[in-house]
Amino acid sequence: MRIFALFASLFVFSLCFAEEPFREWTSLNGMKIKARFIEGTKEQVSVRRTDGRTFKIPLDQLSEEDRKYVKSLIFDPTDGLVAWYPFNGNASDETGNGNDGTVVGATLTTDRHGNENSAYYFGDNCVDRIDANIDTSAIEASQKFTFSIWYYHISNGCISPRLFEFWPGNEGPSKFVAGGVIDSKQFIYLGTGANMGGNWVNKPQEWTHLVYSVDINTYEVYQDGVLIASGETTLDSISLAQDVAFGRMNHAAWDGIEGKLDDIRLYDT
Repeated sequence: MRIFALFASLFVFSLCFAEEPFREWTSLNGMKIKARFIEGTKEQVSVRRTDGRTFKIPLDQLSEEDRKYVKSLIFDPTDGLVAWYPFNGNASDETGNGNDGTVVGATLTTDRHGNENSAYYFGDNCVDRIDANIDTSAIEASQKFTFSIWYYHISNGCISPRLFEFWPGNEGPSKFVAGGVIDSKQFIYLGTGANMGGNWVNKPQEWTHLVYSVDINTYEVYQDGVLIASGETTLDSISLAQDVAFGRMNHAAWDGIEGKLDDIRLYDT
């Protein structure tokens, strides 16, 4: 299953990030190194050890977990991208596919890099949201998808806050929803065949990155590049509703977050 945990740049196949956390890397022969991701391609990764020394390591010499982590930090921005909302002053879909969002109440704010007017703030009022009508036919054709979102938690929000909801008009198989944080717990629900479990760490006043990767048999959930949940979906087929709300429940006037959202991406891979 391919994971695209996608950040803010548009370099093809190679992406450099500042201040990724130190983590333990493991080679196929069992050797370990504590280092920070510097940059990567589809063939190799550059890491910096705690003493400042930098190493380049071929991906095929790293553990499967490490390879997944690197893949979560690099991307081909054109490969399977259905919709992309970087929120650079507006809620437009930057893929050119026409899946533009409509802002209802939410206001522009600073993003995780400190850039002004580059993310959206959703207030504790059960109203603020961004609506979009996304053409998800490519996902129905591919029978898999990856959804990536950045979230900044401020409070528990309104009633049972939701980061997003794809709503087909009923509790049918193309509904996809993820709850915001209440007491460090979340819910993830896809149609009638996958109540995807797994709690993620609540990080008040801090950005966190969530990636959901689903195919006809399995799902995976990542937080900040770390696999936190996986399992079977038991679905007959994969489809996603086109009617989407970000920051709040879609089909009624409640269940909204208080926080920020940024860099939302949907892939058919």
